Parts: sequence; structure tokens; C-alpha cells
Amino acid sequence: MEVTGKVQVEGGTVQVEGAANKESLLKRGWILLGDRNWAEAKRCFERSLDIDPEYAEAYLGLCMADLQVSERTSLSHTSPRFKLPRDKNYINAIRIGSDALKAELKEYHRIQRQNAEESERKYEEHLAREQAEREANIERLRSVREKWAAFARRISAEGGNTVAVKSDGTVLAVGNNQWNKNCVSDWTDIIAVSTDNVTLGLRDDGTVVVTGDKHDVSSWRNIAAVFVSNSDLVGLRRDGTAIHMGIVGDLKNDISEWTGAYRYLS
Repeated sequence: MEVTGKVQVEGGTVQVEGAANKESLLKRGWILLGDRNWAEAKRCFERSLDIDPEYAEAYLGLCMADLQVSERTSLSHTSPRFKLPRDKNYINAIRIGSDALKAELKEYHRIQRQNAEESERKYEEHLAREQAEREANIERLRSVREKWAAFARRISAEGGNTVAVKSDGTVLAVGNNQWNKNCVSDWTDIIAVSTDNVTLGLRDDGTVVVTGDKHDVSSWRNIAAVFVSNSDLVGLRRDGTAIHMGIVGDLKNDISEWTGAYRYLS
């Protein structure tokens, strides 16, 4: 360390007038902290400790410079990631500081811990609110889907035509009437429809009707849902089994072994 000033020798003691002492270096360090000049502030505190290795206030200054805070009270508002008791300079200030300084630093740590706990509590509450809102939204969507599911089975549009079930169980059809697939004016007691190259209707009693004369579904019983794709007809029975009528010999449509299918309709 460079020492400047006027040197006098009295009784074997060297006195340096005008040289920096630990107090002046500490004051300079506080000023530099206020200017947010962290590097120069650290140098001042380190020089102060060169003079007095047990200068608690200088350790406190180093702690503040490391955490980049310019006010002592700001130590209580530092990030919870920087736990004060883990900082070596904070530990040294506590270890060798006066009772007043120890009490002051411990209070900063208490407030920091309290703030961290409060932040954690608010974060957990935020997560809980988000989860509750997510679950409530899922429930709202489920309710809407359940309502629309009934309508989805009561209207179908495919193959250039649209069919819909009226509230009295009759059916309306518009659009492409190729193969007479829109000839549904005499249907009654219908609760669901599906259309493509043909139109399939499900009656309330579980029987089925179909347009045209290419398919005979008069033997279908206990049907819970119907679906048409091109000229392939599928019915799901209430016991969970399925029945298919369409392209003969196409193994991809062999659904005779299906069981438990009805639960997917709810």
C-alpha cells in the first residue's frame, strides 16, 4: 500500500501526517457505494482492512459492494438467492462487530428471510389460483362440450349435403341429393344423424334407418350411436359392441370383436 504524507519520528514512533487511515478509507468507500462504483468501493474497504484486519464496518462495506447495494437497509431487500449468512464478509462483520452492529445485521437478515417467505407464499398462492382457474376452465369447457355433444349428434354435414334433427324428431336435409341421400322427409323419432354418401338416422328406440336401397339396417337393434363415412356404416350398441356395414372383405372394417366402445361416446 502506498503511503504519502509528512513523516516524523518521535521517541521511536513513526507518524505519517496526511496519510489515509482506516476511517478515511471507510468513509471514502461509503461515498463510492453511493455512487454505485462497486469496484473502487471494494478497494477502499480492502485497504481499510489492510490497516485493521478486524474492522467490522469494512467487512460490512465489502458485503454491500459484493451485493451491489448502496444503503445498509437495502441488505434486507436483497434477493433470497443471496442469503446473508452465507456471505463471508457478512459473517466476519457479525463475528467481530459490536453488539449494535450484530443486532443491526441480524435484523436485516430477519427481514430478508421474512420477505423471502412472503414472496414464496404469494408465489404458491399464485400457482394455486392458476391451477384453480385452469380446473374451472376445464370444467366450463367440459360442460360446453357436453351440451354441444348432443347437438353434434343431431347435425351432420358431409359429401355436399347437410342434415339436421328437429326438436320433434323429424329430419331436415339440404344440398347434394345424389343417391337420394336427402330423402328423409318421412323419418320420425330420430335422435341422431350422420351423412356422407348415404344418410343414417338413429331412432329413440335404438333402431336405425338409412337412405337409398344399398344397405339394409333393419336388423340393427340397441344402437346408441351411428356414423357414416363414404358408404361405410357403423353403429355402436349400448352394450359397447359395434356393427359395420359397407365394403365387403375389407379387414380394416372388421369391428365384430369391439367391446366397451360406448363409453367413448359420453
